[in-house]
Amino acid sequence: MSSSDMSNNERSEHRQKRQRTVEDSNNHSDFWELVSRWIRSNGGCIHPALELSVLPVNFDVEGDGQNDTPEHERYIQLNRAVTKGTLLMKIPIEALISLKTVERATTGSLGSMLFQIVSSIDDDKLFHSKDDLLIALYLATVSCNIGLFGDDVPAGKDDGDSYEGTKMYLSTLPHNASYDGLPRRWSDEKIERLLKGSSVFKKVHKQKSGFISDYNLLKEGYEKHKCASCKNDKGNLAVEFASIVRFDEMLSAVGSRAFDELGEENIDAMVPLLDLMNHKRGVGQTSDIMYVKGHDGSINVTATNDMAAGQIPGITYGAKGNAQLLVNYGFCLENNYEPDFSSNNVLEFEVNGHSVELRSGPKSYSYGCFVKALELYRPLRDSDGCDRKNDKTDSKEEQSFGGVEDFLDACEEEEGENEEGGAGFDFFNDAGHDGDDDDDDDGKDSDLKALDAFALALTEIKCEYSLSGSLLHDALTSSLPHSNERFCGHLVRSELETVDFYLRAIDLIQQRLSLQSISPSSAKEILDAQLSIFSGGEEDAKLRLGLALQLRDAFCSIRYPLKTKE
Repeated sequence: MSSSDMSNNERSEHRQKRQRTVEDSNNHSDFWELVSRWIRSNGGCIHPALELSVLPVNFDVEGDGQNDTPEHERYIQLNRAVTKGTLLMKIPIEALISLKTVERATTGSLGSMLFQIVSSIDDDKLFHSKDDLLIALYLATVSCNIGLFGDDVPAGKDDGDSYEGTKMYLSTLPHNASYDGLPRRWSDEKIERLLKGSSVFKKVHKQKSGFISDYNLLKEGYEKHKCASCKNDKGNLAVEFASIVRFDEMLSAVGSRAFDELGEENIDAMVPLLDLMNHKRGVGQTSDIMYVKGHDGSINVTATNDMAAGQIPGITYGAKGNAQLLVNYGFCLENNYEPDFSSNNVLEFEVNGHSVELRSGPKSYSYGCFVKALELYRPLRDSDGCDRKNDKTDSKEEQSFGGVEDFLDACEEEEGENEEGGAGFDFFNDAGHDGDDDDDDDGKDSDLKALDAFALALTEIKCEYSLSGSLLHDALTSSLPHSNERFCGHLVRSELETVDFYLRAIDLIQQRLSLQSISPSSAKEILDAQLSIFSGGEEDAKLRLGLALQLRDAFCSIRYPLKTKE
């Protein structure tokens, strides 16, 4: 499939993992051949059906929806059809970059020096993990001192080849500007304009300051070990400390490209060429390949589907929400949902110092986080200073809100109800609850007050987004498909969808507790409201409303179980 045959959505989807760039497009074929030959010479293989393709793109660096920087994106494409089970790549252990690579870096005592620098810093002073910092510092140091680790290794040093894999891996990395989709690289003004009010707003500011702090601590550690570790006598090398720009580039690479537990002894590792594969997740998306570690430590990549010529194979990073994707990889997905319509997106906020995480979807996903959040909106004591609940009510609370596991077990037995037109979707004929005994009135009053407070907090969250109204509409429709603005639009809309899902569920629960039934006219208003929020059409809106009704029914049946006559 040529670039001219791809729709905007397809181009956006295929480039969403990382926006790759290179300075000279004429060197792409040389790069691919060089790396492939090196991998084969070390016992690996690259299937001839795989080739490197280049797509000219213009990146929106400023986040204003305009083309700013013309670059080239590299990705792996099939030049012929392959069948399921075909071995596409075998990446030898020598090509992997991990802590073991740093450990083996003995020229100029480099590995020893870097381990000492990082280990000398207290964990509670660092923002990033020591493992990530060590690998990033190693890559940045080799990159900044590339001439010291080549053919001109001083006499008496026989470990020059130990850097060959590192230099080869560095040659596969994209241009530094390709990581500009990471929000921590943006200006404060841009973060304010695109992310204020979102769940990542504070996190991004912490990342920015954390990166600067970590770099300064590492540089201080380098100065302390300089005399002992970087002497320029007896054949040892004087290693220049990595610049902040190069360290930023390599830390961005480690954070967005490392694979969990693929290295020796199941440590994380950087895997060349495999990290050119883009992320595929959500409704209608499946991974095209799988990768496993062989007995010799190599990474074997095989096709999980039959694929046609021209296809761009994709992998999955797992069920990651848009907030996590944007912060760690620099992109978001438009429809980040699983086939059962559970959202991968998580809305995070704080209530009285406690972290709240909300996720929309079937009741098995939404019930637990809903009741945990609701409890945070209950007063601890009544106005007279007495305990909020008596012993009997406390016992009920423990049964109702502590029995999530029992509820989840029951979900599997009921999951077919909705597909068969069960009560969860029959909102046009929803009957009011028959009522509870008088001794439940205090519990209902407490629930209604907590629900009011919860709904008010969610409504206030909706008002805090800087990207809202016409600005959000423009971000989703007028900006470039791969722009920072478009991705932030996807993030904000996904969070607003989660907010509206729980606001709808709260409203339905309040109606049930108030012994109200939903008339056909009010049900129509509910559906119209859903259609105004979500972009998936009437069926999508009905499904989301049905899931909110599921949550309502689960809450009421567990919190207020029907009493049977003896």
